Amino acid sequence: MQSHIRSWSAGHLVHRIDLLPALPREWSDGRVRGLIARGNIVVDIQWKHGAVARVQLDSPDARELRIKMPTGVTRAHVAVAGQAPIDLPIPDGIVIIPRAAAPTPRSVVILP
Repeated sequence: MQSHIRSWSAGHLVHRIDLLPALPREWSDGRVRGLIARGNIVVDIQWKHGAVARVQLDSPDARELRIKMPTGVTRAHVAVAGQAPIDLPIPDGIVIIPRAAAPTPRSVVILP
C-alpha cells in the first residue's frame, strides 16, 4: 500500500491510497490488517491470485478518499458506512469516496 496527500479540495486535503502497487508474484494469496495510511486511515486488504479481493478502510472522519485500484480493475462494489453496496464503474482505476456532511468516523468496504 502507498499513501499520498494528493491535493486540496474545498479547503480539505484529499488523500489517495494505492492498493497493492508492487505485490510480489510469490504472494499470490494473502491479507494484511491494520495498515495506517495518511490521515490515520486504517486499511485491511485481502487478495487472491494476485488480485484484490476485499478492502476495508476505516476513516476517523468524513474526509474524501481516493483509492487507486490495481491495474485491470474496472468495476467494484462499494459500501460506505454500512449502507448497501453500490456497483461502480471505475474506468480510470480510482474509486472516489466523497466527503460526507457529518464529521463522524466511517468505514468503506470495496469488493472488486
